Amino acid sequence: MEAWEERVADRAIDKQLEAANDHDSARCRILLLGPGDSGKSTIFKQAKLIFGQGFTKTELAAYTQSIRVGVVVGIRELVAASDNLGRSDAAYKIDDALSFVKARILSLANDAPLKPEVAADISSLWTDNALKKTFEARAPFQISDSLNHFLDRV
Repeated sequence: MEAWEERVADRAIDKQLEAANDHDSARCRILLLGPGDSGKSTIFKQAKLIFGQGFTKTELAAYTQSIRVGVVVGIRELVAASDNLGRSDAAYKIDDALSFVKARILSLANDAPLKPEVAADISSLWTDNALKKTFEARAPFQISDSLNHFLDRV
């Protein structure tokens, strides 16, 4: 009787393993490689929107905060890049009338909240042609390609 119970248990285990194998074979695994800001995580976010239930309010709040921080960090990097390029080419030098605005932006912490007065400063700076020209020359400074999209909407 004991051998029979072992065979029953063995068959049950085999069925469980086969079911788990069938379940795993139905999955598709993808390995995405690439440099930072190349869109790897965006693919998963898009898949979640298309095939999943969408984002929770908590996730949306976190993404909103992340975008706001990205705008502050991005404008600071852009202003610093403009200063760097402006030393050798006046076309990249931000208008002197914006020097106080520029100083306020450069004094912000990376995690500074995007308050209305900060947004107004960012909008003022983004109207400057030198800053837009700097954005076109952003490659050596690792400034996000999508920064202009957000700066246009601040």
